[in-house]
Amino acid sequence: MIPIDELLPLIFESLHPALQAEFAAWVRASKPFRAFAEDYRGKIRKKLRTVQDADALKDLRLELEIAYRLVGEKRFTVKYEQSGVGKQRAPDFQLLFRENTPLNVEVTRLRFTGGPSVAGERPIVYKLMETMGDKVGQMAPGMINVLLIGVEIPVVAADLAAAGKQIKLLADQKQEAFFTRRGFANAADFLRQYAHLSAVIARRTDSAASQSEALLIWLNPNARHPLPKDIQTALERALTPPPA
Repeated sequence: MIPIDELLPLIFESLHPALQAEFAAWVRASKPFRAFAEDYRGKIRKKLRTVQDADALKDLRLELEIAYRLVGEKRFTVKYEQSGVGKQRAPDFQLLFRENTPLNVEVTRLRFTGGPSVAGERPIVYKLMETMGDKVGQMAPGMINVLLIGVEIPVVAADLAAAGKQIKLLADQKQEAFFTRRGFANAADFLRQYAHLSAVIARRTDSAASQSEALLIWLNPNARHPLPKDIQTALERALTPPPA
């Protein structure tokens, strides 16, 4: 095992000192994350070198924090950005639950500065719909797929449920433009992919949320592979932010 004082400069190369300090704390607090950092040091270093702005750095920070949380749950075996299939990009994390149940976790960060609303819902609902539409195409067939969305503003369970309901309604109504803009052939193509989405998690990335607001899970009623309760519980345990 590479000594921590050698591992950190090997990964960061003096880039992004604030994130390096936080990453160092995670490495020192968690043996599984230290092993993860060593195993994927080349991949993490490459990502750090390609960060172009503050938003991209926040995206990467969220991704690394989720890795730290997931590897800390003993029932998960975690792999990071393994090869995709064909033209489909690999999910951020490929997990094995209790060494026998595979699932994917894709991580993204919601950038919300206001926008349109849909069907009288709060504007955040439309942004969640857009995020789901952008990411559903990466959900792999034949397995459990979870989309984790990092949010910096209050989101309630009703927002997630409304986003799931309204995006399916758009597809049922054949509002093709919403889906073709996101790379789908048509609304029917989206619905085929939508069935591969098992659940959406909204996770607050700021410290202002209460414990009850910090992590919300919406289960897709149209999923071909629903999220089992024991895996949901393990995800909640791993990903719920600690009290401020």
